[in-house]
Amino acid sequence: MAQTVFILGAGASRQGGAPLMGEFLDAADLAFKAGRVTGADREHFDRVFKAVGALQQVHSKHGPLDLVNIESVLGAFEMARTLGRLPGFEENEIDALVPSMVRVIERTLELNLAFRRDSGPHGALPPVPYESFVKLLQELTGKAKPPHTVAVLTFNYDVALDWAITRESLVGRNRK
Repeated sequence: MAQTVFILGAGASRQGGAPLMGEFLDAADLAFKAGRVTGADREHFDRVFKAVGALQQVHSKHGPLDLVNIESVLGAFEMARTLGRLPGFEENEIDALVPSMVRVIERTLELNLAFRRDSGPHGALPPVPYESFVKLLQELTGKAKPPHTVAVLTFNYDVALDWAITRESLVGRNRK
């Protein structure tokens, strides 16, 4: 069991450029309208925004649904898949909603997280908040007296923390 546990919420990547849950769909929409979404990803974005429009109809008829929060929208897509119903959608389109939302999340993060160029062998530096966090982990696991075992739990969608930890070879250090 770790001596020190860090729990990172979805806002942990905010400083690095990731949108918060209530800003996510707006950030995705801005990227889409600005032409930053290309190829097969356009189909995923189209499907998600069409479904959000359909959910607005459901919302107006059946009560409150937080259509700004990406978690609520993803939950509504899951419910539509379970029920096999969403206005204006065929069943096979409904089945594609969750995978499309996952791709919208991935692409939106790729477009917004501020990874920085590195001329070294790794090619990219993690966004700003993660470099400092990894330095803290290094201090705790290597230089603190006595050294700590550390665990990090994250509720983020992004992989910035994973990249920062992997880049500094912290995975598995001090395991017993």
